[in-house]
Amino acid sequence: MIDSNIFLEHKKNKQWYYLGNVVSDIKFTLVDLIRLIRSHPNDKEVVFYDHKQSIELQQIQSRGSLPRFAKDVLNQLREIYKQKHITLIAFSGYGVDSKSFNIHKDKMDVIYLQVYGEIIWSVWESDKPIAEIQPEQGTCVFKQKFVCGDMIYIPAGTFHHVEHLDKPRIGFSFGNK
Repeated sequence: MIDSNIFLEHKKNKQWYYLGNVVSDIKFTLVDLIRLIRSHPNDKEVVFYDHKQSIELQQIQSRGSLPRFAKDVLNQLREIYKQKHITLIAFSGYGVDSKSFNIHKDKMDVIYLQVYGEIIWSVWESDKPIAEIQPEQGTCVFKQKFVCGDMIYIPAGTFHHVEHLDKPRIGFSFGNK
């Protein structure tokens, strides 16, 4: 799945990296996501954004109902990072009003895997503070439609943006705490 040499080289250089379509055995649907949510023991970790028609399911790495492909990716990332403290969050949008985050940066490295549907990812470079960044500002250095199995590595502090295509979609976001 993940080429750890390429991954670690980009991690060392603090560069984002599109890993390509690397996970071919994904069999996961909206029904599977609902099953995962219903089996989740802590309601505080399931966040519904009704006005946006989207769901965020936090801390799912310890669930027995986690799909095999997600467990494999999680275990591989734990080996690469040499730590067990990897978090896994599922993001889902299921309606025409579902929106994505604005351009932002995270405090941790993020490895995103598209699991169902399509979404457009972009990576940005800018000298401006995060509050002032708009899509028409800065420099977009990467923009691509992601389909099931596509993966990207985003180092901490890298500006990025995800555009929703008004169709149901699910993505898994792995990160080091």
